[in-house]
Amino acid sequence: MNLDIKSGRFPGKTTAKPNEEETLVRDPVCGMSLEQSNAVGRVKHKRTHYYFCSPNCEAAFLENPLKYLPGVEGHNENPKAEGPES
Repeated sequence: MNLDIKSGRFPGKTTAKPNEEETLVRDPVCGMSLEQSNAVGRVKHKRTHYYFCSPNCEAAFLENPLKYLPGVEGHNENPKAEGPES
C-alpha cells in the first residue's frame, strides 16, 4: 500500500473534504492529538464528547472518567505517564 506523503493519509481513507479543515481533538487518556473523524471511539460524559485513539483509551476512560478530566481532584496532568497499556 502506498502512503500519500503529502497528506500523511493512506489512499482510500475517508477524511475531510478538500478545502474543509479537520477538527483536531485530544484523547484525554493518552494525550494524543487526532483528527475527530479518525477517532476510534467517542463517549459523551456530562454533555461533553470525548474522542479516543484506541479501544484501550476508551475503556480506561469509561472505567474512571474523573481520573482524566481537567479540574477534577485526582486528574492526571500528564496522561502519557499513566495511559493504558496498548
